[in-house]
Order: sequence, then structure tokens, then C-alpha cells
Amino acid sequence: MKARVQSILAASVVTTAAAMASAPVALADGYAGRAVYAQPYNWSGFYFGTHDGVVWNNISSCLTPTTPAVGCVFPSNDHADVTAGGHFGIQHQWGAWVLGVEAGFDAIIASHHGNAQVIPNTGNLLSYDARVENTLYVGPRLGYAAGKWLPYVSGGFASGRVDTEISAAPVATPGIPLGAIIERSTDRQNGWFVATGLEWALTPNAIVGVEYKHYDLGSEVQHGFLTGIGGSTPGTPSGINRNVSVTEDLVTARLSFKFGAREPAPLK
Repeated sequence: MKARVQSILAASVVTTAAAMASAPVALADGYAGRAVYAQPYNWSGFYFGTHDGVVWNNISSCLTPTTPAVGCVFPSNDHADVTAGGHFGIQHQWGAWVLGVEAGFDAIIASHHGNAQVIPNTGNLLSYDARVENTLYVGPRLGYAAGKWLPYVSGGFASGRVDTEISAAPVATPGIPLGAIIERSTDRQNGWFVATGLEWALTPNAIVGVEYKHYDLGSEVQHGFLTGIGGSTPGTPSGINRNVSVTEDLVTARLSFKFGAREPAPLK
């Protein structure tokens, strides 16, 4: 009898062990089993997209050469505008690290030319406006992948088109219409940018994100030219040269489309 009980217990142990060993295989038949683990999102590939948001401009100008009696003369132009742009890049993922390079542009979407302000100490009723029309950038990008999330930093070269204008204000000067632009300058200023952002993979090919970017376009001497208003000859140097310093801060929402490496299939 004792031997029979021992045989039954042994058979029970063997049957239980065999059932436990076969449990993961039952997953294919719809039974509960071990968990399914998905591979991390693959950030490698080429991408392009658009970004839109808000930009804060800080533009300061001084006459050059300056004199103690005149000083900077021109007021600073600090204003916010709507910005829109595009970007494209390529990146590769090594483990959790993602390294790539991105280029793009930011354009100002506005109907005005900054904040018009009267120039003091000139003896004339004039207004000075300044604006960054667009900015180009290119630089490396480094991110750390956390599944479908990618925080990153970036930086590199930047170049912006900066326009300045002098117009008749706040009342009409004899022979010159109110608000008419009598002198302007335009030039591209080169500098640098830094950026940080966070992206999320919406699908294997669509990526959304948010980014903060800072531009410093340095200081450049711009030479003013007459527009022909008031009987002047268009294109004639005005002699009003200014040293223009520019910085910008942008916050934008991004939408990108990625091609190349795809998200791996789940592991079972």
C-alpha cells in the first residue's frame, strides 16, 4: 500500500512539472502564459518635418562710429512674433544613445516690422524698426532613447537675415508721407544656436515633439541706403551705419516623418 501511494505521488509530481513546462507554449493557443515584451523603438533613419510656435526677438543697434554726444541713438526692438519653419536630418541609434545631424529654417510670420520707436537725439521725427526675417541653422543632435520618448540637445551654426528701417514718424515731415520708409538696410548675420527638446514616436514613422531654441547672431555693421522717398536717389548710401546685435528665443511644436529603420517586431 505504501509503495502504491509513493508511486501515485511520484506520478503527480511528474505530471505537474510537465504541465508547468508546457505552459508558455500554450500562449499561441490563447491561454495565459509568459508576458510578451516589445523591442525599444528604433530612432535610426532619415526624417523631415515642420515646426511652428512663438519667437521672442531682441535687436539692439548703435551708430558706428559712435560719438559721446550721440551714443547709440537707436532704441532696442524687443517683440514677439509667430514663427513657422521646416527641418530635416538623419540619425542613428547605438543602444540608448541617438546621434545625428539636423538642418532647417525659421521664418517670421507677421505683418509688421517690429516695434516702431522714435529715434531720440536726432532732431528729426523719425522711427526705427528692426526685424529678423528668417534664420537658417545646421548642427549635430544628441539624444537618449527611453522607449518611444527621446529627450535631446542640439547646437551649431546659424545665419539670419536682419532688416532695419528708418521711417517718418510720428507726424509727417514736409514732402514725406507719414510712415514712409526713407532708409533701410539688410544683411545676413552669422552666429550660433543651442536647443533642447523632447520627442515622442506616435507611430513607427510619425514623431511629435516640442523644442526650445536660442539663437545668437552676434553683432554686425549694417550700412543704410536711401529708398528714394523725398527726392533722394534710390540706393544711395545714407551714411547712417549701425552696429546691430541680435538674439532670438523660440518655443515650437514639431511634427516629423521618419524613414529607414523600422520598429522591430515584438519578441515572444
